[in-house]
Amino acid sequence: MNGIPGALRKLFPHESAACFWLVGGAVRDQLLGVACHDFDVVAVVTAQALTAAGFREVVARSGQTVWLRSVPELGQVEITRIPSSDALYAELLRRDFTVHAMAVAEDGTLLDPYGGAKD
Repeated sequence: MNGIPGALRKLFPHESAACFWLVGGAVRDQLLGVACHDFDVVAVVTAQALTAAGFREVVARSGQTVWLRSVPELGQVEITRIPSSDALYAELLRRDFTVHAMAVAEDGTLLDPYGGAKD
């Protein structure tokens, strides 16, 4: 499996994000071999680093805060912040479908704690 695309990783200085995972439809699209133009990412990253990288904070109707940026070579990028890598599984559990509860680490490792790949 592919990891995080280089163009996405280049949005952040190396030290600004300790951990990044592709999640949701971006993972589904990689599994299906479909081009993705809407990247959902879960990251351990500061709000200051996101602002410096050109993201804008948006509070959804659900109350969940996400960070958005449109990048010409990628499409829409949506970041959900978590406090530490230990919070990743709880973040995946919060998602609406098991196929959206998968994550891909930077090195391409697929994390599928709820069996979404079978769906």
